[in-house]
Amino acid sequence: MRENALPIPIGAARLRRSFGQAFIYRGLGALAGYLTVLLLARFAAPQDFGWFATALAIITLGPSVAGAGQPMAVLRFVRRGTARTGSDDRFLRASASVNVIGAVTTGLALAVIGELSLRLELLSAPPGLFLWTGLAVAALTALEWASAVLRAQGRLSEAFIPREILWRVGCLAGIIFCLSTGQGIDARLTLAMIAVSLLICLALQWRNMHDSIPTAAASLEPGERTGFRRLGRDLWIIAMSQPLANQVGLLVLGSSLSLESAGLFLFLDRTAQLLVFVLTSLAAIASPMMAQLRRDGDLDGLRVVFMSTCVYGGAAALGLFALLILLGPALLSFISPAYGEAYPFLLLLALGQVVNAATGPAAALLMVADHEHLAMRLGLLFNGLGLVLVASGALAFGLPGAVVASFATTAVRSTVAFACCLHILGLRQRFSSRRDR
Repeated sequence: MRENALPIPIGAARLRRSFGQAFIYRGLGALAGYLTVLLLARFAAPQDFGWFATALAIITLGPSVAGAGQPMAVLRFVRRGTARTGSDDRFLRASASVNVIGAVTTGLALAVIGELSLRLELLSAPPGLFLWTGLAVAALTALEWASAVLRAQGRLSEAFIPREILWRVGCLAGIIFCLSTGQGIDARLTLAMIAVSLLICLALQWRNMHDSIPTAAASLEPGERTGFRRLGRDLWIIAMSQPLANQVGLLVLGSSLSLESAGLFLFLDRTAQLLVFVLTSLAAIASPMMAQLRRDGDLDGLRVVFMSTCVYGGAAALGLFALLILLGPALLSFISPAYGEAYPFLLLLALGQVVNAATGPAAALLMVADHEHLAMRLGLLFNGLGLVLVASGALAFGLPGAVVASFATTAVRSTVAFACCLHILGLRQRFSSRRDR
């Protein structure tokens, strides 16, 4: 390779080997989840769909708070294809303890405080909504951690099938059964199906992990404990801030404006996120791969994996964006004739996801390449700014304000993180030297 050659091979062998599996698993999971939202938007009452949208925002955000960044942390010390060391076992056991405590505490607090607030008439929602939401948060938190461990070990089928497919397919099958028997669906019933499906998948996942969790391991040494806490703190802030910024618009719309607006925002946002499922499939295998390459000191390999992921993810998102331009009006009209007016908002959110896909797994690279403190600062800056902008836009201008602010936050955050990755990988200098020549 020449000194100034850019490492962007359109077909990195490392990514090709596992991409097919990850693509199928993530694709099936995304399809099942989207069909669930589509059916609810079409057949549930607008207010029920709004309650579901608000609860789903909590379920999406909950594991980021409860998990304390541990799903990403395990990628830093669980090695693929090698026997674990005593240090690995100690970190893995400590990480499992933090994750389980966070899952149980957050789930119980959400269920108890939420249902108590309903009884005291401090909140208005269907009875049982927060109970099932709390159970879903606890189960998904533990499921994400278990899947991250198996993914770091290269056990993709065991990692992806319960986490990505089974619980979504189970919920979708329940909704189809209710509709086919004429029972109808509402927010509480749907959340109950989600929680039960997640708990079943969690039980299956922990069976897969019986040989991964050390049963007897010494506690962390003082120096290891300090490093573990510092790493966990940085990753927790990163893991919590981005979903909070992403979901705040939906929560503000549902709590301050109308549940119908929250439901529409959820549908638009989930439709736009379909554009990045190729990137998320790639990132699922690229993240542990990048962590291993960083540990091995293989900077060239790290460049290849990162830039190839950007190329593949961006090209796929651009193609799907063109398809959405053609099919978007028909899709919105299928839900409701009133949704047709939201077509420009759908395209704007989708454009933000194109930028997100083209900049690749930038946040993941920062976290696995010993730059988690930089990632934390960027997360606090842009996600905090995005939280303020989206909340202000939603309160001041309703749905249009939330959409514009969400697009701006996604595009700017992705671009800045990508620029930092280029600098860390030494690619800025290579681009500059090629221009000078």
